[in-house]
Amino acid sequence: MREPRRAVLAASLLSVSLASCPAPATEDEPGEDCFMHQPPTDTSGWPTRELVIGSVDGSGELQPWVEGQTLALELGFQGAYMLTPSFEVEAHDGDDDEACWFVRVTVGAPDRPIETDSGVYPGGLVFERGGERMRAGPLFHVVDGSLAGTEQRIDVAVFGPDFEATRSLSFTVASLD
Repeated sequence: MREPRRAVLAASLLSVSLASCPAPATEDEPGEDCFMHQPPTDTSGWPTRELVIGSVDGSGELQPWVEGQTLALELGFQGAYMLTPSFEVEAHDGDDDEACWFVRVTVGAPDRPIETDSGVYPGGLVFERGGERMRAGPLFHVVDGSLAGTEQRIDVAVFGPDFEATRSLSFTVASLD
């Protein structure tokens, strides 16, 4: 009598554990592996789209950053300072409601290239449609707190399956007091 109960119990536990596992992502549905998304190797001849870099305000609207603006760093709960940009790219008719696109963000002094990977974020981000725009972010981009009061530049490139969008702008890092 105990053997059939054990079999039922084992089958029940197996079905519960399998039901709690997330379904694997498909090509049509971005998933947790989006970060591993790789950039295209050749974008020559690809059409471009407009890219806006900014911060999302309390009403959910993206407030674009402008050339020369002073930007505050966010202090994370682990003690690191972060720049927290969000990105919007114009949406086209063929875009899904969610898409995993490769993003490269570089932050550094405007008069010299970055020589280490510490100022670079390369990876996929999930963009979600909101009307005529696709938005991702905020990206919690760790930067050195000693940059306060200095002029910096942010370079962003977004690569979709058949387009690229790029934008650069200089900004001043607000003092930390």
